[in-house]
Amino acid sequence: MNKVMMKWVLTQQEEAILYDLAIATACKVKGFREITRNNIKQIRPQVINELLKKTKAVRLKKGLREHINKMLTENVVKDLRLKNQDELLGLIATKKLRMADVLVALVTGETEQATLAESLFASIRDQGNLAHYEPRRDSVPNQGGGTETVAPAESNGEELIECLSQEKEKIVQLDVTLNELREKRKAEVQEWKKERKTYTEEIKRLKTEVENKGEQIMEKEAAIVELKDKVAKLQEEVKRLTQQIVTKRVADNNLLTLEDPAPNKIKVVLLGEGVNKNILQTSKYDVELVGNSQIEDFLQRGSQAEEVWMLSFQISPQKQRKLRNTFTNNNFKEFATLVELQAHINKR
Repeated sequence: MNKVMMKWVLTQQEEAILYDLAIATACKVKGFREITRNNIKQIRPQVINELLKKTKAVRLKKGLREHINKMLTENVVKDLRLKNQDELLGLIATKKLRMADVLVALVTGETEQATLAESLFASIRDQGNLAHYEPRRDSVPNQGGGTETVAPAESNGEELIECLSQEKEKIVQLDVTLNELREKRKAEVQEWKKERKTYTEEIKRLKTEVENKGEQIMEKEAAIVELKDKVAKLQEEVKRLTQQIVTKRVADNNLLTLEDPAPNKIKVVLLGEGVNKNILQTSKYDVELVGNSQIEDFLQRGSQAEEVWMLSFQISPQKQRKLRNTFTNNNFKEFATLVELQAHINKR
């Protein structure tokens, strides 16, 4: 609860109410063995100061709640706690209810209502209207046994001093917070500069790496172009040499034909795929090529060939077994590679 507001509220209460609150909160005043209805008027300021201590806050709130429930009906208290600030200001202005009672009804409610009470009090105080809602003078006993009057200005002066003290504390706290924020900002700036330097160096390194990669790619592209040129030249050379070989073979065959009449060629069935016809052109063998998809038909119709050759690396295992079971004589030959086939054909 706001100390300034509560001091003003307690100042507006009669001695009988202050006595009840002092008993409810177990107040003690130095120099007095106990607080009684007879001496409460004499020690009123001391009792108010005791009630404002933080250790009394819970019991003071309970005591004020019991007091306001006696002063106002339950429905009135509930209605006050449901109103907003503007509605409460209007109600207080009519003076149908004492401002102190309205504040007590609020501070003894929920947290939101206690906050509203502080806002309401601050609004009226800042407008300089507190004096309108408090007695003109309070009589308190003096040391001579008589009474003296305390002007509202004195009460307002105490409140202003209290407010000034609180504001000074706020300023000190704000200075501390500001210094903390400055130090934090300074540390953040240093951290940001450090990170910026790290990122700048990393970016520079990556740029250098990208440039080096670009140069390497250009070098590799040039090497690829050079290799492609070499491959093209080699392919042309292979083509030229192949043509020379074919020409030479044809010439050799023609020469053999002129020198020695060709003997009867051995009829051969070659089971396989994609064999270069130049390999099969020989004076010794008359080769018939039977493809993989024609083997079943070949087995059914039979063959008059003198020899049957099989390229085993091109024939499925199942068909290989059928062929071996069908041709069991020495005229059935298997070749694992084209090199073996060519070597057999060229063998004299």
